[in-house]
Amino acid sequence: MTHAASLTNGASVALGAVQFGLDYGISNPSGRTMPAEVARILKAAWGYGIGILDTSAVYGESESVLGQVMAPSEDFKIITKTPVSVQGVNVRLQVRQSFKRSLERLRQDRIYGLLAHHCDDLLANDGNLFYGALRELREEGAVSKIGVSVYLPEQVEKVLERFQIDIIQLPLSIFDQRMYTSGMIDRLASAGVEVHVRSCFLQGVLLMPPADLPENLRPLEKKLTMFQNSTSECGLSPLAGALAFVRHCVGVDTVVVGVCSEVQLDEIAAAAQVFPPSGLLTEALAVNDPELIDPRNWSPC
Repeated sequence: MTHAASLTNGASVALGAVQFGLDYGISNPSGRTMPAEVARILKAAWGYGIGILDTSAVYGESESVLGQVMAPSEDFKIITKTPVSVQGVNVRLQVRQSFKRSLERLRQDRIYGLLAHHCDDLLANDGNLFYGALRELREEGAVSKIGVSVYLPEQVEKVLERFQIDIIQLPLSIFDQRMYTSGMIDRLASAGVEVHVRSCFLQGVLLMPPADLPENLRPLEKKLTMFQNSTSECGLSPLAGALAFVRHCVGVDTVVVGVCSEVQLDEIAAAAQVFPPSGLLTEALAVNDPELIDPRNWSPC
């Protein structure tokens, strides 16, 4: 059995499952991955030593598809996330009921992690109740670890001021280095929080030909060209360069990557063996404009 994706020379690789339930990604022309292909992907992922699946209650049919196609021998650690909390409704009941539905869809009795998908649910006036419900599920043994998904360093700051969490999922890429350069990842690691990174390819933007960028992302063309030229000069593909950068950022435990096919997973597994070469540009490629590095701000193309 090959274990290319679980090498110890960097953060581990987890498989993101949003493409299994939704049409997702600015550079994804094929849309949602069909269940038969998901089954092949999961089998290959397990063979590569990928041990974590990342999904959410709001990823369309993702949880249901995973529950249907996971083989009994594929003992993945599953992380899911909560839907947005409805104001004026019992918070504890919402969290527990939505989690129960997630377990039913996943066909699991318990899972590894449950994250607040919307950080604002934790930071709201009744955030203590939301956190209390997560902690209660952990104490009952229904989940091993609880946490939150965030977008901004200031959100991390506010969460750490109020709560003790086990896992935090945050964006990081060679363009979006805010969490790293701010020292926030170091702080989380020092506090014993598992740091899971998403968006290392910036929804595939880092892998696109610069000329194919949509109009609203045209300001990235110069830096994208710089990045791809830099990886080429180092003998790497853009995929290998982008993945190597985040996997070797100190304090990062896990990098969540999404694929639409087994072929793409094979490419990820090969890329996971690459060290970031000393000649790869890093600081010069940082982009600080939220309109360009936060997909929530991308207008329709």
